Amino acid sequence: MTAPINVLAIGDNRGNLAFADSATGAVLGTVTLSRGYLSAPGLAWNGILYAGESTTQATTLLHAYDPAASPVADGWANAVSVSGSVDATPVVMDGVLWFATSLGNLVSVSNPQGTAPVLGTPVYVCGSTAPGKVSALLSTGDHRTLVLVTAKGLFGAAVSGTTATVLWSTLGGVDLTAVTPMLLGNQLFVASGSTLYEVTLVPGGIQAPKAIEAEAAIGVLIALGQDRLLMGSVNGAYVLLDTRHEQSLGRFTLTSAAGAVPWTRELGHSLLSFATNGTLTLNTVSVDPDGTIDPTLAWHMTSRSSFISPPVQIGGLVAGIGADGKLYTYDLQAQGTVLPGLAVLASGAYSAVMTAMEVIQRPNNASVTFLLDGEEYFPTMRNVLIAVLNGSFATPPSLPADVSFEGLIKAIGSAGNNAYVMMWNTSIAYAMTDVGNWTYQQIATTLGAVTFQKLFDTNGAFRGDHRLNAQTALGFKGASNVSVYLENYQAQWPNWYGLPAELGSNHQKIVIASVNGTRIALVSGFNTITPSYYDSKAHTMLDQGGNYDGASWHDTGLALTGPAVDLIEAEFDRRWSKANDKPEPSGNTYVKVANWMIARNSILGPAGAPPPYVSPLPTTPQVPTQVAITCNERMDLRGSAAKLEALLTDVHQVLDQLVANINKATSYIYFENFTFTSSEIVAALAARLRSQPASFRVIVMVPHPTVNEYRGDFTIEQGQLKLIRYAYAALKLSSQDWDYYALQAGDIITNQDSTALNFDPRGIEYTTLTFTKGGTTRTAWIHEVWNIHDIATQPQVCFCSPARYFATPPSDTGKALQGQPANYRGIYVHSKLALFDDRVAVVGSANFSPRSLRMDGEMSVFINDPATALGIRQRLFAHWGMTTPSAWWNDANSYSTTTTDGVGVLPLRYDALPQKPVSYTWSFLTAFVDPSQFL
Repeated sequence: MTAPINVLAIGDNRGNLAFADSATGAVLGTVTLSRGYLSAPGLAWNGILYAGESTTQATTLLHAYDPAASPVADGWANAVSVSGSVDATPVVMDGVLWFATSLGNLVSVSNPQGTAPVLGTPVYVCGSTAPGKVSALLSTGDHRTLVLVTAKGLFGAAVSGTTATVLWSTLGGVDLTAVTPMLLGNQLFVASGSTLYEVTLVPGGIQAPKAIEAEAAIGVLIALGQDRLLMGSVNGAYVLLDTRHEQSLGRFTLTSAAGAVPWTRELGHSLLSFATNGTLTLNTVSVDPDGTIDPTLAWHMTSRSSFISPPVQIGGLVAGIGADGKLYTYDLQAQGTVLPGLAVLASGAYSAVMTAMEVIQRPNNASVTFLLDGEEYFPTMRNVLIAVLNGSFATPPSLPADVSFEGLIKAIGSAGNNAYVMMWNTSIAYAMTDVGNWTYQQIATTLGAVTFQKLFDTNGAFRGDHRLNAQTALGFKGASNVSVYLENYQAQWPNWYGLPAELGSNHQKIVIASVNGTRIALVSGFNTITPSYYDSKAHTMLDQGGNYDGASWHDTGLALTGPAVDLIEAEFDRRWSKANDKPEPSGNTYVKVANWMIARNSILGPAGAPPPYVSPLPTTPQVPTQVAITCNERMDLRGSAAKLEALLTDVHQVLDQLVANINKATSYIYFENFTFTSSEIVAALAARLRSQPASFRVIVMVPHPTVNEYRGDFTIEQGQLKLIRYAYAALKLSSQDWDYYALQAGDIITNQDSTALNFDPRGIEYTTLTFTKGGTTRTAWIHEVWNIHDIATQPQVCFCSPARYFATPPSDTGKALQGQPANYRGIYVHSKLALFDDRVAVVGSANFSPRSLRMDGEMSVFINDPATALGIRQRLFAHWGMTTPSAWWNDANSYSTTTTDGVGVLPLRYDALPQKPVSYTWSFLTAFVDPSQFL
């Protein structure tokens, strides 16, 4: 099977550059730089390493290396030359690559992924004299500002396209190059000697720097989430800072070798220190409920060589380069060397830098069938299982009597074929009590009283249906040839402490089946729960049994055959191997199912007369596809039994590919999702809107704010709606200069009641807008500017919601949409789908939220075929009754509102909605700002 590989790009001070497979140490290729060497890690972007040379010569070269090429060579056929030395990692903004040089210039490179990059005119931004060295180049969250950290202070430049202009400067004459800076939201932290400087970025400028004195020279700054900063001094003392409230949370010291502070890194509640003498030290760190910080020496060891590079983490491993030119990779839990010193460079260098990069798998072809709503998805899943049961994709003489999930899986096992069922260990109660033997008091102490009350009722019973997976697992106990794995997923949360890691989840929804060697895969947004997730394409508001219940559910999926199935199956096997041996079916007919949640008694189709069997194999020609995942599991080194080599940290392929496609879109972008709260997606869209003509459109299909969710259990969560509303405001105001950090602050996943949100004081609640209304210019808090359409109407941005119109209003008035005629009932949008220019279609499990794109386990498939993307868009638009592209979204008349029985689309103007919509009743979700892992 083929899969992406993790690669280390390793450069030393003598101009040698090597690319090595981090799992095996095999050297994939080597390059000799002609002007200088790499003094900073390069930028790994879409599988390419972009870097400039540090040099004492008058000019240097910029490079783009593809480790997957054979031989490895500079992808820029004609060398790109600039004046000065490049000593900082380049950044990418809106598809444009930016380099900073020692002369104080910013240099843009457009079309960087082509063979003929376009070099922009250098722009000098660094005051009266050249800085001599620029050690860091930082991109702010609004995609509008670049910050240069130099030997002569800080400088900010406004960026638009390939144009840069001087914006501000501060700390003139202060050398800030010794310590790697940290940008947390809109707070920039830099250090010089024993002084830590905090610089707050605001739209168009900065606030005056604040200085904090450390007890000794500062050696390292470590970000521990959105509002925690660890400051380490060279004397071995560390101070944990709460950057939100600007206070110290405590001081502690670590056991480590002399000189190890600058090369100390955070690894899942632990601090790993490399010393140049070859000593490795691991200290576990815990924060007690009273705030006490307790570091404990876990182990230390001495390498066979001194180190010339800081450590780089790769999953549960960490790598370093020895003075002997060898790559040393260490298993952090076993305290052992995984790769016993494999030569990647010649010996004799005294410094080196490494860039961890994932070589993106090239598009893998697949035949694809688009599955619209439960009416198409669940019978397809049923037919896949029937084919495995019968050992053939041919039409069987009759359907099995039991077409429930449990019935079909057990029948497959009884027929002698292997079935593997993997579910997230959803029940926190199950994980903590049944497995961990926690008492309710321990849970309450860990989660906090508010969250505890959301999870358990007054009798200590677990709320909601999160015991479903445990019940499903028990249902398969003793079943022949059926293996079940309740997967623990411990998330690497943004904050060092707050939510328990068990609240992370693997949200992937995949099926892989082999029938005599012919394989098919399903990738979707569907949980295997019926009747809740089942609905007809007509959205008639009838339940699975054909009875009206006033609720409707929209979702999408894919069936695939071809090489792409290799990657989907490899991901299933990786997850399974965290706690089990790799699945080894006894024959070539088997099925593997992984889902966020599975109800064992789910009927895979309508509850009445089942539809006839149809072969689930796609019949379309193969097209290029890319399988992208999110995975960010915590490297818990405090006794975790998981196999670390199967864990993945900070893998966000879905986000990377979404942003890459946003930056390429020229006609339209279309999203379907129940949530739309990722500040990274919103910022990328806003930047793209600013660069495209008025005909460009961004269309976001979300549930109506007062729609009932599945089968009427609860409505859109208030805090979630608030974030969607601010995303809407951010895009409607994208042409204005306002603070995109506001939405970033809203992304913080806290342990507080989400209806309060408790935004960061720097956050969106406190963002100001200056605008003119009625001839008067004034400034107001953004949360006071509810009627944003009085100050900005961006016709390029369209939010809308699907609904069904009943000529005769139903009697269930409590389910009517607020602000609409009583005839409308909302359709809940659970789909995780995106379309770009009739060029690329995206379908999978990843919501467009920070949790799905940064934290949890997800899988989405990118279909890079215009004909397929066009076909999906045409089906969806016909499904919604939407107008043709020539009449897109210029005004309300472009929406397909209807006054006859049927499905239509309602335009959303959030300023016309209640500020406090009806709250839901299933209070389990109120513990979180962003509940995307539950849906």
